[in-house]
Parts: sequence; C-alpha cells; structure tokens
Amino acid sequence: MPRHAVRWTAIRSGCTPETAGASLTLPVCLYPVGYLLGGLLVGPLSDRLGRRATITGSLAVGNTCTGEIAPAAARARYTATTFVLCTLGAMSA
Repeated sequence: MPRHAVRWTAIRSGCTPETAGASLTLPVCLYPVGYLLGGLLVGPLSDRLGRRATITGSLAVGNTCTGEIAPAAARARYTATTFVLCTLGAMSA
C-alpha cells in the first residue's frame, strides 16, 4: 500500500503511532481464540478427510489469504514464495 494511502487510512480511522497500542489489544487477544477454534475444527476434519487433504486444503487457504493481504507491489513475490513453501510442506506431510 502506498505511503500516502497508509497515512490517509490512519488519519481517517483515528489510529496514530501514539494510539496504535490500544488498537492491538483485540487482535492479540483473539488470536489464541482462533487458534483454539481452528484446532477444534481441523482435528475432526483431518480424522474424516485424512491428514494430507486437510493440510493441503489449509495451505491453499493460507496461500490465498497471503496473496490478498500482501502489498500490491510485492504480491506476486509473496504469493509465489508462499506457494512454493506450502507445496514443500504438503509434500513432506
């Protein structure tokens, strides 16, 4: 994202370097909850579908999400790197 867009977004949302710490509380607290719920969902799913299918599917979803949130200027590099690493991980599973 270009610098002017980041600055405009920060000004519009009211997030400044001084107030950014308060904005981190919710995501940091929700991360372990998502980790727990993901494990509870993926465990039975891998029992039903098999470990390889579950890992491959979750890596595909992760790769897609990485491509969506990567900076526009480096999106291809991020997506390609993630794809290669995910493929290697799925092959070794």
